[in-house]
Amino acid sequence: MHRDKPPAVWTARPILFPEANHGPFFCFSRQKITGSEHYPLSPTLPAMTEEQAEALDAVHYAAEECGITMTLDPGDILLYNNLGVLHGRNAFNDDAQSGEHRRHILRLWLRNEDLAWQTPPGLERDWFLVYGESERRGRAQWRMRPEDTDRDRVIGHKMTCS
Repeated sequence: MHRDKPPAVWTARPILFPEANHGPFFCFSRQKITGSEHYPLSPTLPAMTEEQAEALDAVHYAAEECGITMTLDPGDILLYNNLGVLHGRNAFNDDAQSGEHRRHILRLWLRNEDLAWQTPPGLERDWFLVYGESERRGRAQWRMRPEDTDRDRVIGHKMTCS
């Protein structure tokens, strides 16, 4: 039986946050703001203003201009503070025929309470879902192999920078 998906729920929140000890940081996914083939915009989401689009473009192009590219080899691991680094990754196609060049990205949501940056207002709800004693966290499972992953039960699968 086919059911129509309910409209995506969205909430307004800033994408730029102050941080007392480290300076301001951004927390957003451009795709989820502008829409893409894989993340179509919800019809309930209001259109961006021209000023908002220009500001988003300014951040994007400044990051692109100042960015560095890293190539990771098999077995390499990269850890970074999601709040301290504006990051992205290029598209990648697995070679399904030969099984070579198979990429497996494992996102870990780690938090050291002694070293953690202050959680800004606007991200507290999302932080609680990932790091707090939330029902969602209680149901979540860490899956290490791609073939064992049920995407609906992976912590943070549907969230960005939270």
